[in-house]
Amino acid sequence: MLVRSGDYQFLGAYCAERTYLDGPQESAGYSEIARPMTDLLKKTETWNWTPQCQVSFDNLKRAMVSDPVLALPDMSKPFVVETDTLDFALGGVLMQDGHPVAFESKKLKDVERCYSVHEKELLAIVHCLRL
Repeated sequence: MLVRSGDYQFLGAYCAERTYLDGPQESAGYSEIARPMTDLLKKTETWNWTPQCQVSFDNLKRAMVSDPVLALPDMSKPFVVETDTLDFALGGVLMQDGHPVAFESKKLKDVERCYSVHEKELLAIVHCLRL
């Protein structure tokens, strides 16, 4: 069973990655699938893990662990690089026409973990563009 902070962490992690994942968010909409869990986050609501919350959690979890299908690059089209950082890691995705072509991630060194948010974001951009 999750607590509110755990819900925030899970939904935040999924929300950060949902753009790149093949799964239920494309057919039914992330917001609709996540609604039972996001409703739990309201401070005015009593925290009650319902069967609908469990179904929502299971569907989002399944989408996160399924392998995304990578697109073959088309050198005649532009590429987009999107990056993100956490307290302990950074990552990025090379995309074309909204489809992932490649993923990259790395664990931050201890000294890098002390960087400001802006420095970490810049580090992610530089790291992903060097590849």
